[in-house]
Amino acid sequence: MKIRTYLRGIIIILLGVILLANNFQILSWGVWYELLKFWPVILIAVGIDLIFRKSSLSFLQILSPLVIIAAIGGAIYLSQADRAYEITGQALRFEQPLSPELKQADIEISFGAGILRLGGTSTKGEFRP
Repeated sequence: MKIRTYLRGIIIILLGVILLANNFQILSWGVWYELLKFWPVILIAVGIDLIFRKSSLSFLQILSPLVIIAAIGGAIYLSQADRAYEITGQALRFEQPLSPELKQADIEISFGAGILRLGGTSTKGEFRP
């Protein structure tokens, strides 16, 4: 079997792994938006394939699937780059009345995994993060 056949199989497997990761919420569906930005890569890969198909440098046809695999990797990377700004829609509100004598408070928050955004305001007699 030719190496190109293996690489095309790897591309199909990668696409399947991405879909599986989407279904299990390991990757966001935004990866497909990022992958769509790389549509010119398909033209580049087809061009590489056509140029080197019947030349003495036919071993360079391996570049065609490698370019596509690189585009898939780039799309996955770009879809995860802004993951810290994902909106989940889940919010926890915490309010605690404080005595007027209290000038400062330390708060310890412990959670297993996730993203924490802490903001708040304070008014006389209470602290709200």
